[in-house]
Amino acid sequence: MAVLEPVTFIIMLAGMLIGIIFGMIPGLTGITAIAVLTPFTYGMDAVRSLTLMSSIYCGAVYAGSISAVLFNCPGDIPAIMTAIDGYPMRKKGEAVRALVASMVSSGVGGIIGVIIAWIGAVYLIRIVFKFGPPEYFALAAMGLVLVASNGGKNAFKGLLSVVLGLFICTMGSDPLTGVGRFTFDFVFLNAGIPFVPAIIGLFAVGETLTQFTTLRERREMEKLAKTEKLPKLTFLSKSDFKLSWPHWIRSSFLGCWIGMLPGAGSSIAAAVGYGVARVLGKEKEKFGHGAYE
Repeated sequence: MAVLEPVTFIIMLAGMLIGIIFGMIPGLTGITAIAVLTPFTYGMDAVRSLTLMSSIYCGAVYAGSISAVLFNCPGDIPAIMTAIDGYPMRKKGEAVRALVASMVSSGVGGIIGVIIAWIGAVYLIRIVFKFGPPEYFALAAMGLVLVASNGGKNAFKGLLSVVLGLFICTMGSDPLTGVGRFTFDFVFLNAGIPFVPAIIGLFAVGETLTQFTTLRERREMEKLAKTEKLPKLTFLSKSDFKLSWPHWIRSSFLGCWIGMLPGAGSSIAAAVGYGVARVLGKEKEKFGHGAYE
């Protein structure tokens, strides 16, 4: 089998490395990496080309959490949920713990997802094909409710974020009538606001301005950091494992289910998974302030 050949494993490792490099840089997503490297697949067979593309995408989706934790600037769309609690953990001095959690969770979720797809894909697809407008509307409504609940005790902030998000998404030409919506006579708004530039502007620019305001404090922290030892790379502790394994299983099933729906993807799955974890988590009060879960 071509999947078990050494060359295929080398292609897989190379694809993961390339995906991680692209995913760490905000704005360069896995889709960008796949588009750039597509010409290299013309001389490959189907198995190896799909292996390369899948490895690049998986590596990029994981690596988006690295910049999200360290700089509060998600490298990819699903990493937005990681930045909500990953960056506060980094400010508390738990950057290594957050990065290890992200790495292990991505790996475990990927393995569980492959097993589910291998065993139950045929049966799940039959259910997915029965999805119609009512089911999609219910899924969208549930997603909006979960996003609104991310505001914590202040429900108004959550609702306001949902309204602003819907407003931004409706900008541009109507797909059915072609009439411009909220374009304000600007031609460049007819195509709407691209998601990746919006994320960079929301997270990267905001974090840059915040860093300018705390420049003196950061210089003092850097002086202290020079006298301290670098934290050792450690694996998950027993307490972290106990907190993580229910979310691994639950989020893996949610990710497989939502990912198989036409029109849905990793960004929606990440938002729904975070919302469910916030509702069912053991440390609900810590979510949004550096919760490990």
